[in-house]
Amino acid sequence: MLERPTIILIEAEGWRNERGQDDEDSRVWPQLKTEYLQEKHDVLDFLHVVNHNCKYRRDDAMLENLLAVFRLRSGTETPQYIPDRDVWDEDNTPRNFTQLSGFLDDTVPELPHYFSVGRLPNTQKTQDKKENRELYKLDNNLDENGATIAFKHQQIVEMVPFFVHPDFQTNEGILSLCRCPHYLRTSPA
Repeated sequence: MLERPTIILIEAEGWRNERGQDDEDSRVWPQLKTEYLQEKHDVLDFLHVVNHNCKYRRDDAMLENLLAVFRLRSGTETPQYIPDRDVWDEDNTPRNFTQLSGFLDDTVPELPHYFSVGRLPNTQKTQDKKENRELYKLDNNLDENGATIAFKHQQIVEMVPFFVHPDFQTNEGILSLCRCPHYLRTSPA
């Protein structure tokens, strides 16, 4: 029972294993795979759980305060860039986002993907110079312009809301829900 409006965040890595044999506790949720998530975006499917074996529907009165469930992906599971179509053909050097930034990909309306880009860390501001912008921490150069520089690029976190409350099933509603965990990535202090 949820007494107050709630958003649940589930880290996808480790939960999408369909086999279940890799984990003695059977901590697996196959629904988190994209193809299943798209089919079952208005269902919480726990039919695979031993001794639980149930499926919750979006109109279940017990889940009225559940605003959405988010599948989170980060690190090597997400693209670490956002293409900018406005300047795609221009001859510009790549830049980091300096502020907390978010982007909604709604090409699949039933399963929108929100990409949250973290704020540029204070430690990297002095490294964000024209001569360093195209260098990465895995460059093979062994001089001061390559691998010896500790780049702290902000990471993209992919958020896929599903089981969304009917009051939030619009682009504005989805954005409102996505911005809650997005803003929690940085401290306002």
